[in-house]
Parts: sequence; C-alpha cells; structure tokens
Amino acid sequence: MALSGDIRATWQKWGEAAQYDQAVEECAELITTLKHLRRGRTDETAVAEELADVYLMIGQLVYMIGEARVTAAVERKLVRLAVSIGRALTWTESEPGSGAAAFAASAGTSPLWRPPKRN
Repeated sequence: MALSGDIRATWQKWGEAAQYDQAVEECAELITTLKHLRRGRTDETAVAEELADVYLMIGQLVYMIGEARVTAAVERKLVRLAVSIGRALTWTESEPGSGAAAFAASAGTSPLWRPPKRN
C-alpha cells in the first residue's frame, strides 16, 4: 500500500516531534471546523477535509506509538463502550485481543485501520 510507505517516509523526513506538533494542529483545525459547522459557517465537505488530515495523522501516531499498544487500548475502550450502551458481551469478547474485532463485526464496521509495522 503506497500510504504505508508515505507514513514511514514522512516520519523519517520530519521526525517524531514534528509529527506530534502536526497532529495537535490538525486536531485543532478539525475542532474549529466542527464548531463552524454547528454555527452554519461551513459545510460537511470542509469537515471531511479536516477529518482526512486527522485520519492521516492518526496513522502517523499509531506508527510512532506502536500498533499493538493502540489496538489493545482500542479493544479495552470498545468493550467499555459495549457495556455502557447495554450490549451484552460474550465471554470471548471480554478477553484481551478480541474486543475490537468482535465489536466492529457486530456493529457492521471495519476494524481499526492498519498502518505499517515499525522496524
């Protein structure tokens, strides 16, 4: 996948600190755009553009922090979400390593986007 190589190249070119700063900036721009949407000052196309920027930065952050660590955190949070919305968990869903895939399958969504493995 071309994007995987781009994520690695971006991280190598600008470094870790710059990517953290860029992630903060992109999230701030998304926040601003969402506030403007609520006030009728922009449209969903602008939100989609900012979401795309944040999505790419999430890929960078997952690459930098480590896919296994992020996936484990997502799984824990998805199990908590399922409990908070009152969806009964099966025994296998409550075990580590099964929450994200099980919740995504039951919700009809795709699993967590997979960035390249960090060497």
